[in-house]
Parts: sequence; structure tokens; C-alpha cells
Amino acid sequence: MQKQIIYAFLLLSFAIPLSAQEVKWQRDLKEELYNVSWIEQANEGTIIASGDKGLVGLNNQTGAIAWQHADLKAIDRSTFHALENLPYFQVETTNLVGKSRALLIDASSGKILFDSKEENLKIGAHHLMPALSGIIFELKQESRNKLMFFDYSKNEKRWMTDISEASGGLTSVVKKSLGLTSFLSYAPQLAGNDRILIGEKEKVYMLGLADGKVIWSQEMDDKLNALLYVESDKKVYAGIKKKLMVMDGATGKDLTDGKMKIGSSLEQIYPNKAGQLVIVAADGFNLLNPATGSLVWKKSHALEGLSQVLEVGDDYYAVGGFEKGSVISRVSKDGERVWKENVDGFAYYFKPIEKGIFYLSTEKSNIISYDGEKLWKKDIRFKSIPAVDVDLKNKEVVFYEDNTLHRFNLESGNIETLNEDIKLEKVKDFTANLQVRPDGYLIYTPQHTAFVDKKGGIRYNLYYPPLVTFGGFASVAQFGANIAGVDVDIKGNLETIKSLDKLSHGSLKSSGDQNEGTTKESVAAGLYSNNQPLYEITKKRFSNSKQIKDHAFIVTGDDTGSRIVMVNKDSGKVEKAIPLKDKSPSYLIDVIDNRVFLNENNKLISCYQM
Repeated sequence: MQKQIIYAFLLLSFAIPLSAQEVKWQRDLKEELYNVSWIEQANEGTIIASGDKGLVGLNNQTGAIAWQHADLKAIDRSTFHALENLPYFQVETTNLVGKSRALLIDASSGKILFDSKEENLKIGAHHLMPALSGIIFELKQESRNKLMFFDYSKNEKRWMTDISEASGGLTSVVKKSLGLTSFLSYAPQLAGNDRILIGEKEKVYMLGLADGKVIWSQEMDDKLNALLYVESDKKVYAGIKKKLMVMDGATGKDLTDGKMKIGSSLEQIYPNKAGQLVIVAADGFNLLNPATGSLVWKKSHALEGLSQVLEVGDDYYAVGGFEKGSVISRVSKDGERVWKENVDGFAYYFKPIEKGIFYLSTEKSNIISYDGEKLWKKDIRFKSIPAVDVDLKNKEVVFYEDNTLHRFNLESGNIETLNEDIKLEKVKDFTANLQVRPDGYLIYTPQHTAFVDKKGGIRYNLYYPPLVTFGGFASVAQFGANIAGVDVDIKGNLETIKSLDKLSHGSLKSSGDQNEGTTKESVAAGLYSNNQPLYEITKKRFSNSKQIKDHAFIVTGDDTGSRIVMVNKDSGKVEKAIPLKDKSPSYLIDVIDNRVFLNENNKLISCYQM
């Protein structure tokens, strides 16, 4: 029988007096900023506060002002963007006549690394290139698309180069909820030791690494569907419509064999283990020998609606999809079909594991053995994309969908249904998430937490009514990161499928972070130049997330008031709470150091140690 859903606010009046929160520090910024319009946190911990009189960086440990820029007034929060795994962030200001000023700032020191001044320049997407000790930024200035190479080993701009005419006006490069727009069709690729290959819409460019100047460019007769530089023969391969175009990497000269035809739209090019190129079109795939420039198979392996091809051992596994069904086909290295299996629903994910090909479709899930037989006698049937997590220690995958929790073993292929009656309050499709815990499974939404033990029993099922309005950091998209502690991003449950990428070819390559954080010098993330560390997030800061991994922060409220509560994931107990003065509070939750930062009355920044 389903365990009753408890409306958690009924318990809060008992929990809060037993667990008073600690105010670690407070900083009044009225003198420095007059009005604090927003706060954010940089990746290395610094609290960034923006106001009417400037921009301030606060030490997250003490609240001390680390740096201040009085000239960066009233910055629009939507322009703030922290570069992932880096101590840098970018912002934009606009003057009285509407001219944009873009800046790249080191959060730890406040040093301005790049300043476009009053040149009406906007920063778009960026591409980290560790082999070059640099970052390539996409820029837009007036009606021109540009690229900038930033050398992070020297903390300076190396070059900026003009690429093309921009379309869509200045608003085409803007920050979105989950990233920045990009005018490049493909991320920059290192071509040899001194060049960079880029692709934009219908055009291919080769740039000099030293100065960013265009060495050569080629304009296609249609948009690019694929682009790859191959070091072994120093050629560039581009897919356009039904054509594979081959260019000399040094000069851009067209070397395409006119006799080579692709049956349909070319979608993907990638190298296989033998050094050949896998050429994937919409209706089939073939292999190309770069040395001879000719196709290996006399006839491409045909498959309707081909969407993906994986190389496993000596064979290939291809997936084709159409509106109401999919096909998985095993193909030998000679291009001959070994077997073909039909799948109900559109197969949006498939992965080779020890026992065969594990797949998820819009209707069901199963494992097809390498002999072409389904391992599970009964499919798991889904009404929507399930919440998924991987138990690396026990080599299991767990699913939650339509009130039901399933678990299957990656080694044996066995599957079991743990519980079919786990109801979440006011949940819609694509909002539930799942996290493997030491002795069970946490199922959660932004306002709901439920725990199921390894035997399928429901330990608790708690619903926290939301505030009327979410403000500050409290957006639905951010709650996934807050509640899981690290590495969770809500973009609809299709994103949870990415957790299955921890499964490698036939085995588990990565065991994840299983340490308890006792080694302070081991590095979680960093930047390097010539094998020397330039910036590192040490285990000391990273390992503090072990505690936050055991708690979920939830914003809730009722007639008695609003609060941020810290919930123990394993017990469901509300251990600490912070009362909120505003119904739309501005605050940050530091998932690394287990703290909450409040912007109170738009002037007082308070840090609570949870």
C-alpha cells in the first residue's frame, strides 16, 4: 500500500526550534552599492554582488570585501555567466546611449582580464582548449561575428579576428537560461600544431593559431552537416546534403572524388579504431579509407531513419527511427547485416553493456543480446521519459516513472520492480529526478522528496508547498543542482539519460567519486599550461560537498511564513531552517560549503552556515 504523502509544512513548527541556524557573517553594502540588485556565486566561491554604485566581490568565508569596481554600475543579471570549472565570469554593461561593454573578470582577484570598452561588443559562447592553454570566445560587434583567443596561462588576450557578417542584430548573442548562443556550427578543432578549424553555417575556415588570421576558407552550396579534421592525412572532411567534400588542410583545395556519392543527407563523420572514417547518412552508413579516399564497402549498409552508429568490438550497431518504431541492426566490419531487431517506440538512447545493447524508447526498455535476442522476457513500459540514475558500486541502473521504481543489474541483465505505488504530489511529466543513495533511492521534484529503500519500502514521502513566487537563485531549473549536491541539471528528464554515459563499452570505466574527501591535495577540476597548474579546485573545497550530498535545500511556505529548509535525504527530517522576510527572496545556496547567502532588504548580505 502507498505510504501517505505528508505535507511537510505541518512538521516545520516542531523541527525549527530544535535546529536553529547559525549566522556566520553579515555585510551591509549600502555604502558600497546603495541598492543590491542581485547576488551570484563564482565557481571558486566568491560572492558577486551588483548594485546601483558598482560591482563587489565578497569572500564567501568571512564576508570581507575582496574587490570592488565602482564603474560597473547596475549590471543586468541576465548578462552574468560563470565559465564552467573556471574562476572567471563575464558580464555586460550598457551606457546611456545603448552601447554595450563586455568584460571577463577573475572572480578571486577582481582583475579585469578583458574589457571591450565602449566598442559595443557582446560575448557569446566559449570553447575551452586545454591543449592550447586557452579559451576561444565567440563575439559580436555591431554586425560582425568575431572570435577571440584568450591565453589563460598568461591571463591575456592573444588575438581577435573578424569572421563573418552577423545576422539577427545585436540580440542574436544573448545569455539563455542554460548557456550562450553561438554563431559557430561546430566547436573549434585543433588542426595540426599551428591551425584551428571552424565551421559556420555554409562556410569552413582555417585560422592561424598565432594570430587568428584566416588562412583559407571554403563556401559550400548548403549548410554543413558534419565537419572533421583528420591528422593522419591532414585533410578536412565536410558533409553537405548528399555529398562528402574533402579539402586539403593546408590550402583548402577541393580534393573531392566526383564518383563518390552519398545516398541521402550526410549527418555525421567520426574515426573508427582502425583509422578509417565512419560516414553516417540519413538512410545508411559506410566506411572511408583516408589513405585512398575511397569507400571501403561496395554498398552502404541501409537503415531507415538512421540516427546513430556505435562501434563495439569488430562490429557496428546502428539505430534507425521513425514515428512509431525503431530498428537496431548489428553490422559486421565487412558491411554485412548480422541481425536486425524492431523496437516499439522511438529509441532515443542505447548503450552497449556486458550482456548486450541496453535501450530506452518512448514506450519501453530492454536489453538486446549480442546474438539479437531480448534478454528480458517482459519489457519495462514507459508513459514518458523516466528518471534515471546509475549505481556504480553495484553496477545497477534504476528507473522511476509513472509511480513505479525499477532496478536492473548490468552484469546479469536481471530486472526487478521495487515499488509500483510511489505517488508524488502535483508532479508533471519530465520533472521527477532520481538519485542513488547508500541504502536506497531518493526520488524528488523541486518541492517533493521521497525515499525508497533497497527492498522497495517507502521510508518517507514529503511534499513542501512552494512559495507563490520564486526569486533569486530559486528557479525550477536550479533546484536539480541544489538538491543533488553536484552535477544535476534539469532540462526535462531527457537530461537524466546522460548519467548513463558512465557506462562504457562493455564495462564501467569510471567508478565516480567514491572517496570521503580525506585527501586535501587531490584535484577535482583545474586549468593547466605545459603540465603546470594555473588554477585548481582542490579536494578541500570539493569534498565539503559530501555533506551537501546528504541534504536537500527546499524553499517552502505557508500562512505562518516562508523559509529555506535543509532536509536530510536519507531520513526526510528537516534539520535546519532559515526564515525568509520576502515572498520572493534573493538568495544563493552554496552546495560546496553548505551555506545559504541572503540578500536582505537589498543591502544586507547574510551568510548562514547550515
